[in-house]
Amino acid sequence: MVAKAVEALERVLKAHGPGVLQSLAFDHYDKETHKEVRKGRLQKAGRGAADDAHNTGRALDIIIYAWEPPNFEKWSSEREIGYRLVDAFLRCQKDMAWNLMVYDQGEWDAEGIYKTRFAKPTAKPMDRIAFEHLTHIHIQWPAKGEAKNNTDWEAILIAELHNI
Repeated sequence: MVAKAVEALERVLKAHGPGVLQSLAFDHYDKETHKEVRKGRLQKAGRGAADDAHNTGRALDIIIYAWEPPNFEKWSSEREIGYRLVDAFLRCQKDMAWNLMVYDQGEWDAEGIYKTRFAKPTAKPMDRIAFEHLTHIHIQWPAKGEAKNNTDWEAILIAELHNI
């Protein structure tokens, strides 16, 4: 079951988030058709183990590029919007009660404490991009407790989003 907080965040971002979140994001090139495949910017589905934060309904990925991949559109304005979203989430952390946020080679814990996040130098390029979260903001709530079902913060976040 998807946690109420993740559903609330998705709903708020769709209705009040930056316009870029309404567009589709580049995902990959289809090997057979040689065409771009695009996907929505708000991703709840998990890709890992059954107890993964996405698969248990505790996390949302917000696809917003922090890098400028070669031969693609320029994403520098997306990076700026990404950091504005990060700042809004940091200002709302106590109300939202998330416990982990990751974006652009950094992560923040429940106290808002930042640390760098780098993949091993031997990592494959796509694994590095995923681990370092160069393509999206990952925001996650705790596995246990009331915090993951608290949605009293919606109005506070909406006010923050109007400043982006």
